[in-house]
Amino acid sequence: MDSKKLFIRRLVCTGAMLLVIGIFVGALIKIQLVDGEEYASAANTAAQRTVTIKAARGEIVDRNGKPIVVNRQGYSIVFDYSFFPKSSEQAERNKIILSLINLFEKNNVEWTNDLPLVINSSGKVVYKADSESEIEMMKSKDMLDLNAYATAQNCYDRLVEKFEIQGYSQKDTLKIAAVRYQMILNFFGIGNPYTFAEDVSDVMVAKVKENSAVFKGVDVEIVPYREYVDGTLAPHIIGYVDKINAEEYKELKEKGYGMNDMLGKSGIEYAFEEYLRGKDGEKIITTDADGNVSVEVTKEPVQGRTIVLTIDIDMQKIAQDVFEKQTESYAASSSNKHGIKAAGAVIVNDPNTGEILACVSYPSYDLSTYKQDVVALLKNERAPLWNRALRSTYAIGSTSKPSVGIAAIEEGIADRDRVIHCSGSYPFLDQTYVCQVNHSTRSETLRTALQDSCNTYFFTCGEQLGVSKLNEYRSMLGLGVKSGVELTEADGVLDSPEYRESIGQTWLPGYLIQSSIGQAGNLFTPIQMLNYTATIANGGTRYEQHFVKSIKSADYTQTILEKSPKVVLETGVSKYAIDCVKEGMEYVVNYGGSRNYLGGMKVQAAAKTGTAEETRKVNGSNVDIDNGFYITFAPSKNPQLAMAIVCEGIYGSSYLASIARPIYDYYFESSETADAPQSENTLLG
Repeated sequence: MDSKKLFIRRLVCTGAMLLVIGIFVGALIKIQLVDGEEYASAANTAAQRTVTIKAARGEIVDRNGKPIVVNRQGYSIVFDYSFFPKSSEQAERNKIILSLINLFEKNNVEWTNDLPLVINSSGKVVYKADSESEIEMMKSKDMLDLNAYATAQNCYDRLVEKFEIQGYSQKDTLKIAAVRYQMILNFFGIGNPYTFAEDVSDVMVAKVKENSAVFKGVDVEIVPYREYVDGTLAPHIIGYVDKINAEEYKELKEKGYGMNDMLGKSGIEYAFEEYLRGKDGEKIITTDADGNVSVEVTKEPVQGRTIVLTIDIDMQKIAQDVFEKQTESYAASSSNKHGIKAAGAVIVNDPNTGEILACVSYPSYDLSTYKQDVVALLKNERAPLWNRALRSTYAIGSTSKPSVGIAAIEEGIADRDRVIHCSGSYPFLDQTYVCQVNHSTRSETLRTALQDSCNTYFFTCGEQLGVSKLNEYRSMLGLGVKSGVELTEADGVLDSPEYRESIGQTWLPGYLIQSSIGQAGNLFTPIQMLNYTATIANGGTRYEQHFVKSIKSADYTQTILEKSPKVVLETGVSKYAIDCVKEGMEYVVNYGGSRNYLGGMKVQAAAKTGTAEETRKVNGSNVDIDNGFYITFAPSKNPQLAMAIVCEGIYGSSYLASIARPIYDYYFESSETADAPQSENTLLG
């Protein structure tokens, strides 16, 4: 190699070395001088994490702004992934978990244990009762990956193996496994702490913090909790919230839900979840090398919207109390021949708007203790969780007769003065139908036929009208069609040849006669009865029924939604037909059994009683029982309230007027409602 080439090579190598040295020197200068402060800060930072700040749900208030469901702050004990032993440190995790469980159980404080495995009295691991869906999830491929026929012991063994739970008693092993399993089920990770216990006391918080050296990664989180001013008030309407489950999470995670989020499960809480759910905030927690902690809130949480109900909570309380008192009194009396337990519904509205003012389903339950009581409630043969007001269907008997009267007048079959003679029996084809009372001592007009509930009068009208016309007017008035409320309601049934064919039965001619007095296969819900009553009361306008009056921002500065009365149908029924029926319903109050309860009110009420037979299994045998029905509105000429009352197993439905009277007294005799219509007395729009 000649000297010239060697020189060039040395020169290139020297230049390259100088360039590399220059780059390092430049980087060193930048690190130490230009970015020195920033790197020094970073060097002192041991950990930084983003934590979700849970937003409170929106509150639920009544029409006058009285709180029904509110929020309060409480403490949850959580596992923080950043500081909790890693998944590879199985023994350390198990040790911390059992120590924490022992602390809680020593102080008689509950911790979250939803594992569907228990140890029976024989010391055998078995499946928890009534946990079919949880057991299926536990065996699934995503969890323990076991066959569908796997035993409880198989599940236990897989849990022990999976979480390396060794050296503990069977009882303690199952406790540890319960927490470890739930940690996986709830996707425990950096951005998703695991909630070990909810709503713990200040005392327990202090005990956990005192043992922070032992409970590595166990932290205390301040979270909002749902609180009920009175959990017994309208629970079927309010509904309940609970932690989101795995299936719900799969559907809702795209909407920003976390695995530990609360979710409306029923009632208003479910129907208006999108409004009630708040927007979570965020904070950054920084811990430096010396253990100093700083917190920076980067996004404030936003509370959910406030739901203003149409319910008057004071009226609701009166309706609940009087319904329970009167029906339980009847159930305990000698009149209750078959020992039927008290059950039914009462529902009240403003007939001029469709706003529901009170809605009672009985027997009922307490939202405040729902989680503790749910298993017993589900097993209770009286079905306290079932919303009878919206979802039970009944043959409503003679309370359907006003609809027959309206149809008869509108179709020219009857008028105010047409007389029909009642002999106590009504022959039709090869059968004879009876009137419960022989009214042959006087001639029956529509007014007296409604007062006396004369079957013969309505048999005659029904036969001449035919089933199609009967059903046309009934559906027009609101029977057999959904009311439009925001919650789940049953359809109801208008009996007809077409309906019978749809269920594989044959329509028989006699069904027409039975249908004309509210029996045959007709089945209607209490809320349909109310809608029908209100439509007659207001002169023939059928409104959509609703429980929500408005939706407002948490601070009430914005109105998100305002519900105005929505007309579903202008029936076009003549004022003459309505007035004729109203007169008859006034006769029921003034001259029938109702006068013992509604007589002497400051306003004139109108009403109709009804009784219908139902076959029910009692103590293993089929027996025929009577269900009582009562529809009423007041004042009859300018109605402000309408209501429908249903009581299962009661004969003598005039007695149900004793339930209506205190509700009327509250509304018409209180100083607030006596001076102004309810619509003008509303504090919240």
